[in-house]
Amino acid sequence: MNTNTNTTTTNDSDTTSTAVASRRSHSNLRRAVAVVALAVLAIGSLIGVDAFSARKASAATSITFCFKYAGSRTAATHLPVQLWRVNNAGQRIGSQLRGGKTNASGCATYANTPANVKLAVFANATYGDSNIGWVFYSGATPYYALEGQGQVSVGTGWVYRQCVAGFYQNLCASMPG
Repeated sequence: MNTNTNTTTTNDSDTTSTAVASRRSHSNLRRAVAVVALAVLAIGSLIGVDAFSARKASAATSITFCFKYAGSRTAATHLPVQLWRVNNAGQRIGSQLRGGKTNASGCATYANTPANVKLAVFANATYGDSNIGWVFYSGATPYYALEGQGQVSVGTGWVYRQCVAGFYQNLCASMPG
């Protein structure tokens, strides 16, 4: 009689129960990881930490400014102005962030501006044509807003006027400044 016939066979019920236990432990591990991830997100949102970005968004800020004409020292009312990002020397970088106009007092405020860059306001306008003449206005605020500042005034800038006479008349005589 051969007594070694059962030595090479395996018990399928042991293999099946081991595989089921392994799947259950992986399923439990995935559930545990999901619960921990949700807990981290919930706690993070309660204390103000955003788990989906590397940095928090910049805080909103506002910049207030005024402009006066250098020649007449009067308020530069309804003058086109632009908000720009500037470097350490106050020179414009990139493209204009916003446009607008000064109010009847020659002042304005830009609200909700980026707080992570230096900002300044510039005034630039051109009026006329070759027949009536040209009037060029340009100026800048004397200060710029630094990174991280909240509400800030960048001062009163002077607007300078340059005139070029036209073929038929001089527009400059009728323009403010």
